[in-house]
Amino acid sequence: SSISDVQVSGEISGGSNTGGAVGRLGYLVTIRGVSTDVTVSGANSVGGVVGLVYGNTALYHLAAHGSVAGASYVGGVVGYVSGSYSYISIADSYSQADVEGSDYVGGLIGRGGNSTTSSHIHRAYSSGSVTGTGANVGGFVGGTGATAKDSYYDSESAGQSGDSFGAEPKST
Repeated sequence: SSISDVQVSGEISGGSNTGGAVGRLGYLVTIRGVSTDVTVSGANSVGGVVGLVYGNTALYHLAAHGSVAGASYVGGVVGYVSGSYSYISIADSYSQADVEGSDYVGGLIGRGGNSTTSSHIHRAYSSGSVTGTGANVGGFVGGTGATAKDSYYDSESAGQSGDSFGAEPKST
């Protein structure tokens, strides 16, 4: 199944698995052309577009604006990538959202995977501020399981530095 060409704006609040367009996204789904301009707040797995993604999913041409706040697993586009033996592809996407949380906080993705799941990110960027109090906070990806190519984040606006799972820090 697929979701395509959706625009969402406004304020969204919830518990876990809260997203600007989709809370929880399951197996073999493709999302294409989703844009959000939202203020999202939740507990864990909170994202500007999707809160929780799992199971061989493809996300293309996503854009997040506004702000995203939660506890853990908080990201500008995706909060948490989970599942068993799954492959998640994210391409041609960006976040300009400001992201705030405690642990696993990232400009694009909060947590990019686990021991059996990974995110593969191509041609993406993030340029919002990224604030977190835990050990897993990054300008692009907060922690674990992600590989980025041809991607970058704005280190000045993010307030972060260093390589972020393959995404280069750049200054404006």
